Amino acid sequence: LESAERTAADSPYEDPDRLAALLQGMAFVARRRQEGRMDSGLRAAFQELGIDYRSGIAKSTSDRLRRQYQFVEGGITYDCAEHIAVGGTYDPRRCLRIYFTSRAPLESRFVIGHVGRHLTVLSTS
Repeated sequence: LESAERTAADSPYEDPDRLAALLQGMAFVARRRQEGRMDSGLRAAFQELGIDYRSGIAKSTSDRLRRQYQFVEGGITYDCAEHIAVGGTYDPRRCLRIYFTSRAPLESRFVIGHVGRHLTVLSTS
């Protein structure tokens, strides 16, 4: 989505080669899924590539914070709570999140809503 392009351009993340590898890995997993070649779930598929996939956000996350994971484009709202996680710090130079959905209606590909900074979570708000 355009929001992903904007947030990626604004991100101070210091390893663009790692980001490129993650996006290529996501494309590989999406293609395998589209072709019906997934022997396991998304977590296992990403784990095979050394990518830390998270299927969502904490159930205790407030509605106010949940709204930041919703991205609208072309009149369609995408709930992008699934994410790829890099780094255990909140320093945006070393921490990267790719928020996306693998469940978008009428889409067989992953729809990425945000690339870059860690969005606000209960422990950081």
